[in-house]
Amino acid sequence: MQKIEIKSVSQEILFTYETEENSIKKTVEEAIRREVCLDRASLIGASLRGASLDNASLRGASLDN
Repeated sequence: MQKIEIKSVSQEILFTYETEENSIKKTVEEAIRREVCLDRASLIGASLRGASLDNASLRGASLDN
């Protein structure tokens, strides 16, 4: 099992997800599925290509590569 945390730009933990063969993409999609607010999430450098971000709350999130 691999645990990944999504943190805010101020380093507050917004969401934690643990599963086999986990990735930041899977973790973000699971957070969105559970309707977790990811406003101000720090996702700099995250590989989200092909991720389903419909209905995501990402206001103020850092999404730069």
